Amino acid sequence: MGSRPSLLPRRLSGHRAGTRGYGVFHDPGFQQPWFLLVPAGSAAELPTAEVVALYRQRMPIELTFRDGKTHLGVRGLRLEVDPALRLGRLLLALSGAYILAVRLGSGRIAATVRTYGEVLRCRPRHGTRRRLSALSIGILALSLAPFADLVRRQLGRILTAFQRGQPATEISP
Repeated sequence: MGSRPSLLPRRLSGHRAGTRGYGVFHDPGFQQPWFLLVPAGSAAELPTAEVVALYRQRMPIELTFRDGKTHLGVRGLRLEVDPALRLGRLLLALSGAYILAVRLGSGRIAATVRTYGEVLRCRPRHGTRRRLSALSIGILALSLAPFADLVRRQLGRILTAFQRGQPATEISP
């Protein structure tokens, strides 16, 4: 993180002095500075180092969204087409990915993934000792290398069943 972080205070135009401000933080490890919007005089309640640390934790989320928009072809576009149509396609793609992840996490490979990556609760909660949802198990299966072949086969079964018009619950091994 370098030496002590400091936010150089600036005043937003159009606001009374001291009511709104932002800080500029530049870590030599990054190409561009961060512009962080903070209430003027908030350093006593939330020290600058903590603001920067919290933002640093948020960066992987921002990068994931940026990469997702790049892969979907919507990053940096000035949409000349109907934005609702483009957003509808994006939501359809995300819904499809969500459904497939939940289906994977509730399917045949779920027990294997749970054995590999889940720590059970000491005492049951809501009637179960499990901690992870079907969505979490599906995402784990998709992201962990040991399950790549199992996931590939199961996704093939799921997509074949959908293509044939079978409900996902009737997928055979």
